[in-house]
Amino acid sequence: MRDAKQNNAGRRAAIFGQCVLLFLVAIPLIAQDETLMNRIRPLAGKYLACAAVYSSYKSGRPRLVVAGIDKGNLTYPGELLLVRLPDAASGRGVVLDRMSLEAGAMELSFIRLLDPKDIAVELRLKHPPSGVTVRVIEGKLDQIADALAMPQNVADLDGDGVPEIIIGFEQGAGECGRRGRLGILRWNGSEYAFDGKSYAAMIEARVGEPVEELGFDARSITHDPAPPQPSVLRLFSQAGVDRVEVTVDGEPVAAGERVLLESDCHTMSARASGRSGAVVFAFLEEQH
Repeated sequence: MRDAKQNNAGRRAAIFGQCVLLFLVAIPLIAQDETLMNRIRPLAGKYLACAAVYSSYKSGRPRLVVAGIDKGNLTYPGELLLVRLPDAASGRGVVLDRMSLEAGAMELSFIRLLDPKDIAVELRLKHPPSGVTVRVIEGKLDQIADALAMPQNVADLDGDGVPEIIIGFEQGAGECGRRGRLGILRWNGSEYAFDGKSYAAMIEARVGEPVEELGFDARSITHDPAPPQPSVLRLFSQAGVDRVEVTVDGEPVAAGERVLLESDCHTMSARASGRSGAVVFAFLEEQH
């Protein structure tokens, strides 16, 4: 058992800032096309907030369009629409499917998860960015995750070609660096489900790139006094990684080794060797 003590409380680093996304393509938030919005508005109504072309005809004209409705108030639910437009410069489309949302749909973006273009829907909630992730299957909208899948929280951890979604992390850096309790959503064949574990920190390393040091806060969110919490180092190595060196507070830690995290600031680093560009993800899994 190892006492992991802080040796560099002033260092600031971001857990997700350098996160490598293997084989994932994310399309940035979509600027609204007023011509498209005007075509969708008769079907969606005056509260239409966003629209994105999901697929197009050979002519290049939009075929399937995803549209979000936001009434501009936290107390009102939202809605997501799947609309099919005719292969023409104008003409009324048809709503193929509707999905109720707990809050208004503020932004849409495409990200490659199960399909080349799954849809991340940012909702009007108190602590954005947050939302849901949806796919289109057989002309229907299907919610696959009760979480917002964005480039900074998506990674193929086990290298099986199906990425995981990392959740539960506060966006504010806090006093030490990042803080919060991470969790992982894994695809179970029908939805992304919580794997039942929580993590104190995560860092990634790519072979051939400089080693980054992560600063993270192991204190409880309420700052209540707490005894040292045991964690175990878990490694998710991509193909081509031959060796991984991880340190916590400057001390080397091996895969499966326990560390005790004081309710204080800590640092973590990882170095990978092997084929250039190969990636490893290192998590400190909390033991309860």
